[in-house]
Amino acid sequence: MHDGMEKEPLVISRKQHILICALAGLLILGGVLGLSAHSDLQNAEKQFEDTISYVKEQCTGYDNLNLATEAKSLMRMMENAQHLCSEIARDQQENPGRVLDDAAMEEYLQDYTLSGILVLSPEGKILCGASQDGRAADPQVRAQMEKELAGSIVLKVADHPQQVYAGRTEKEDSSYVDTAACARKDGNGVLVVYYRTTAEYVRNYSLSYQNCVQGYNPAVDGTIVVTRGDRIVASNDTSLLDTTVDENPTLSALKARSTDGGMIHVHSTTGQQYAYGIVGQGRSFYIYVYRPEQEVYASTMRNVSMAAFAYMVVLFLLQLLRGKTARRYREQQLRREQEYQKTLKAAALKAESANLAKTEFLQRMSHDIRTPINGIRGGDRRPLPGGYGAAGRLPQKDLGGLHPAAGTGERGAGYGQAGVRRGGAGKCAL
Repeated sequence: MHDGMEKEPLVISRKQHILICALAGLLILGGVLGLSAHSDLQNAEKQFEDTISYVKEQCTGYDNLNLATEAKSLMRMMENAQHLCSEIARDQQENPGRVLDDAAMEEYLQDYTLSGILVLSPEGKILCGASQDGRAADPQVRAQMEKELAGSIVLKVADHPQQVYAGRTEKEDSSYVDTAACARKDGNGVLVVYYRTTAEYVRNYSLSYQNCVQGYNPAVDGTIVVTRGDRIVASNDTSLLDTTVDENPTLSALKARSTDGGMIHVHSTTGQQYAYGIVGQGRSFYIYVYRPEQEVYASTMRNVSMAAFAYMVVLFLLQLLRGKTARRYREQQLRREQEYQKTLKAAALKAESANLAKTEFLQRMSHDIRTPINGIRGGDRRPLPGGYGAAGRLPQKDLGGLHPAAGTGERGAGYGQAGVRRGGAGKCAL
C-alpha cells in the first residue's frame, strides 16, 4: 500500500544523462556559431563598405585638387611656351643674323622657370636645346627624346600655329613631366618647353592616394589597395607598393570575381588563402579591401569558446545541484524507509502482544474448563452406597451423560456447573 500510493520518480541513467548534455551542448554551440558567423559577416561587409566609401571620397577629392593644380601648372607652361616663342621671334626680327643653338637656348632658359627647352623640326628632330641638368646636350638622351616624340601629338601643332599643346606625363618612379608646345613664329618647327617634378617632391608635397590609406591598420581594418589600372599606387601594406594586381593572388581573385560593391568570398589562385573582400571603382582608380577569412571570423571563434566555457560552468553547477538534490532525495527516502520500518515493527509488536494475550486467555480458559471436567470424570470411578451394579458402579445407561466426550464444549461446561447429586429410589441425577 505504501509503495502503490507514491509515484515512482523518473530515473535517467548516467549514459542517457551524458548523451542529453552532449546534444544540448552541440545545439547551443551550433546556435552561437551560426549567429556569430552571420554577425561577423555583416560587420565585415559594413566595415568594407564604409572603408571603400571613405577612401573613394578622399581619393576623388585628391583627384579634384590635383587636377586643379595640374591645370594651373599646364596653363603656366602654355604661357611660358607662347611667351618664349614670341621672344625668340622678336629677337630674330631684331637680330636676323642670330643663330639658334644650344648656347642661345641656355640663355633663354635662365629667364624662365623651366627644366628644359627644345626646338624641333616639323619631323620631330631636335635642332637645338638646353636643360637645367645638362642632359639635353647628351646625344643619347636626345636620341631617346626624339624616339619618344616621334608620332606624338606635339608635332601636330606645327601645322596649326594657333594651337598650343600641354600635357603631363607620369614616370614609373612617381615623378612627372609637364610639357607645352607651340608652333614656331620665326620659322617652321615646334618649340617645346618642359618642367620635371621629382618623385621626392611629389611624395612630400603632392596629395597622394597613400595619404588616404596610411592611417589604416591592416590587422584591424584589413588590407586596402588603390590601383590605377593594374598598378598599385597606394596601400596600407607598404610591401604591395609598386607592384601589380596580378602579382598578388588575392587581388587577382578579387579582380576576376569583382561585383558592384558586394562582398565576395574568394580563395587565392594558389588555393592557400581564403579571404573576404570588396572592390570599388572611382573615376580613375580601383579600391580593393580584403581580410583573411580567419580574421573575419575572429570574434566567432572567441564567442564559441566563451559559450563552451560558460556551458561547462553551467553544466558543472547543474551537476553539483543534481548531486545535492539526489543526496537529499536519498536521505528523504531513507527517512521514509526508516519510519516505515518503525511502523511495521510497532505493528508486529502489537500483533505479537495480541497473540500472547490470546494464548494466555486460551490457556486460562482451558484450565478453567478442564478442572470441573476432570472432577466429573474422576467421580464416575468412586463406589456408591447401595451398590450400583455388579461392579459397584452406576449402570451404563445412567452414565450416558458422563461420557468423556461430553467433558468438552458447552455441555461439558454445563455439567461442570451442575455437579452430581443422588436422586431418590436409588438413582443418581445430574
